[in-house]
Amino acid sequence: MITSSRYDPSTDGCPVNFVIGLVAVHRHVDPIDVPELPYYIDADLINDFLRDPPEHGHLQFEWEEVTIVLNADRHVDAISSVSTDSESPAMLKQ
Repeated sequence: MITSSRYDPSTDGCPVNFVIGLVAVHRHVDPIDVPELPYYIDADLINDFLRDPPEHGHLQFEWEEVTIVLNADRHVDAISSVSTDSESPAMLKQ
């Protein structure tokens, strides 16, 4: 299952909260019930990537059995993971 949305800096506020909200929608839970993101990846990395994205590439990481993909065009995907390894490192691909 994939849940996608595009981050809009003029209306969506803090990028980290946007990602938390997308994961909550993906998992059908309240955002307050989503485990804290900073335990899995540096929140500043997400904020910087979505506020000032590179020309090409994406940032991908695992978080609570969900693969999160932040794309350079500010589209964010939450993909149900098969793996249960929620501590995989973030990867920046260009």
